[in-house]
Amino acid sequence: MSGLTAEELAHQAGTSHEQLERFVELGILKKPFDERDIHRVRFAERSTAQASRSKTWPAARRSTSPSRMADYARPRETLVSGDVVALADDAAEFEPIGDIGLRGVVDAVALFRALIRDTST
Repeated sequence: MSGLTAEELAHQAGTSHEQLERFVELGILKKPFDERDIHRVRFAERSTAQASRSKTWPAARRSTSPSRMADYARPRETLVSGDVVALADDAAEFEPIGDIGLRGVVDAVALFRALIRDTST
């Protein structure tokens, strides 16, 4: 796989350089970038957009859960809710870690660890 610059990845994935840096900070992406990251960025963008439009998420969960999940995650770990797992279908793999009480969220949230598939074969 050949490497991509941040600008090339942002252009090909249809996102901003700032969003790429956010994904790096959250552990969704790691440098150096390659072609597989185009799919990771698109998946993360769709998941975020779908979750924010979902009528099943109360407004408070929409605004606090993603940041609270990031606070709970260990370095280089990406945590998602059951809503994202349902949206992903077979596009990604997830490992359940349990119902976790997040600060600022009334009910415990079922969290899942996103697993990176090896697509090099």
